[in-house]
Amino acid sequence: GFEIVSSEASSLISGSNPQISIEMLPQIESDLIFVMAWGDNNMFDPQKETQQRWDDTPLLNQMSASKDGRVFFVNYYLWGSHTRGPITDQLMLEQLPQMLLPLVNEN
Repeated sequence: GFEIVSSEASSLISGSNPQISIEMLPQIESDLIFVMAWGDNNMFDPQKETQQRWDDTPLLNQMSASKDGRVFFVNYYLWGSHTRGPITDQLMLEQLPQMLLPLVNEN
């Protein structure tokens, strides 16, 4: 039931994901945001650094999903890389309820 949303202003680079500028993000209506984080400095836990950068950006904090605590930071190496298999899928399926069930309990 997840739908990937993007902006008409996003550009698609051949063989890549849509590129969206940070200024366009608040214009995209979304209930949930999953931010795939990666980095060289802290390869196995890049989410903390990425979340700190998100939190330090006022423009991103204006988004309704951000205000409502519905932004989730996940590790790109697990969630988005081309190295996939049943163990990776199982790890992702274990993380989803941890992230999403508290939102159901709010309502």
